[in-house]
Amino acid sequence: MRKIFALALVVLALYEMPAQKRSFSLLALDGRTVDLTHYRGQVVVLSFGATWCPPCREELPVLQKIADHYTGRPVAFFWISIDDPEVSNDQLRQFVSRLGVRLPVLRDPEARILQEFKTDGVPALLILDRNGEPIGAPHVGFADPESYRSELMKTLDALLKP
Repeated sequence: MRKIFALALVVLALYEMPAQKRSFSLLALDGRTVDLTHYRGQVVVLSFGATWCPPCREELPVLQKIADHYTGRPVAFFWISIDDPEVSNDQLRQFVSRLGVRLPVLRDPEARILQEFKTDGVPALLILDRNGEPIGAPHVGFADPESYRSELMKTLDALLKP
């Protein structure tokens, strides 16, 4: 019986490894690779979207205002474009610039991270705690800017409490 229990613990530990070793590395518009494990100790807000998505165009300026509110605090914000590779980095820069968005832009043209969380709609918001673990499933959609702002800030404030 002890051997079975020990084997079960080993299997469970191996099953849990991918979640603990989860890696979110994506290319930034400047060509560098951004490894989100370097942001451990900070709350990370990932907004997934695309240039063809009307709700994404509404969400991004609201997200920028929230990011501005948390300047100087241990929160990192990123916009992750799931646009096809045919959409150039220059087109993405122009897109966010027209919206007044200064968030770092990363690329995930295959929506790899969203697929990992079994989500495929955009805009999608994923929050990682200070240990790099997701806070629930990604939130998909954007309708009411005030509710979005209120809920996101409430979540961030709770995660930032000592």
